[in-house]
Amino acid sequence: MMADADDHNPRVAASPPSQASSTVAAVIALTATAMLWGSNYVVARAVHTDIPLPTVVLWRWVLSLVVLTPLAWPTLRKDWPNIRANLFFLICLGMIGVGLFSIFLLAGAYHSTALEVGLLNSTTPIWVVFLSYALGMARSVWLRNIGVVTALAGTCLILFKGTLGNVFGLQFQLGNVWSLIAAILFAWYTVALKFRTLNISVLSLTTIAAWSGVIGAMVPFYLHFLATGGIDPFLSGEAAPNTIIAMLYLALGPTLIANLLWIFGATRLGAARAGPFLYLSPITSTVLAALFLGEQIAWFHLVGFALILLGLYLTNRAADAPQPS
Repeated sequence: MMADADDHNPRVAASPPSQASSTVAAVIALTATAMLWGSNYVVARAVHTDIPLPTVVLWRWVLSLVVLTPLAWPTLRKDWPNIRANLFFLICLGMIGVGLFSIFLLAGAYHSTALEVGLLNSTTPIWVVFLSYALGMARSVWLRNIGVVTALAGTCLILFKGTLGNVFGLQFQLGNVWSLIAAILFAWYTVALKFRTLNISVLSLTTIAAWSGVIGAMVPFYLHFLATGGIDPFLSGEAAPNTIIAMLYLALGPTLIANLLWIFGATRLGAARAGPFLYLSPITSTVLAALFLGEQIAWFHLVGFALILLGLYLTNRAADAPQPS
C-alpha cells in the first residue's frame, strides 16, 4: 500500500541502537508488512463480485479502528493538545490521504488486475517528486529528472500494456487510472505532512487520519451506495462464510496488523532503512495474483516494474548526491 518510507511517513525516526534480536524482529515485521499490503489488492480482487466496493472500503477500516482506537487511546490522550491545535489540518489530511485514497485504491483492484494495481501503486514516490517540484519544495536536478522520466516510462508501459496502438487510441483499463489517482492522492498526503510540524506520534496520526477518512469520505460514499439501491451483504445476511473471512482478513491483516507492524519496524530501523522493504509489496501482489487468481505476468509488467525501480533508484541517488551551492 506504500512505496517509500521516507516519503510516506516523514515523521518516523530511528530508535536508539538496539540489540541484534530487536533488529531481527524489525526486519521480520517490515517484511510481513510488505507482504500483507501486497495481499490487499489480491484479496480485494478475489471478492470484487461478492462484496460491493463501498462495503469493503468502509468496513475494512471500521473493523480495524474498533481494535486500533483502544490501543492508541493512551497515546491519543498524551498527544491531544497538539492534535487539537492541528485538528482541521488532520481532518483534511485523513479525508484525502486515507478516505479518498482507499476508495480509489480498491476501485483499481475492482476494475483491473491485482497485479497491475500493485505495480502502479509503487509509483507514489515519483508523484511525490512531481508535487514537490510543483510546490517549490525541491529543486530540479538532472539525475532526479531522468529518474522521474524513467519511472513514468515504466508506468506508461504497464498502463498501455506495451502496445503503441493503446497509446495513440488512449485505450487503457479504467481500474489502472483509479490506481494512479490513488498513488497521486497518497503522494499528496506525503507532501502535506512536510508542510508543518505536528509533534504527534505515528500511532496517533494514523488513528486520527483514519477516523477522518472514514467519517469524511467513506461513510458518504457508502450512504450514497445504499441510497441508490445498493445492498450490503453483511447487513442483509446474504454474506457467505468465505466472504466474511475475506472481509475480516482485509480489516485485520493489511489494514490493522500491517500498520502496527510498520510502526514497530520503522521506529526501530528508521525510515531510511525501512523503506526498501516496501518494494516487496508489488512483488508479493504479483506472485499471489499469478498463483491464486491466475493472472498472467506479461513482458510489459516485468520491464515496466524494472523501469519504475530504476527510476526510484535514480531519484534517491539524486537526493543523496551533494548539490552545488
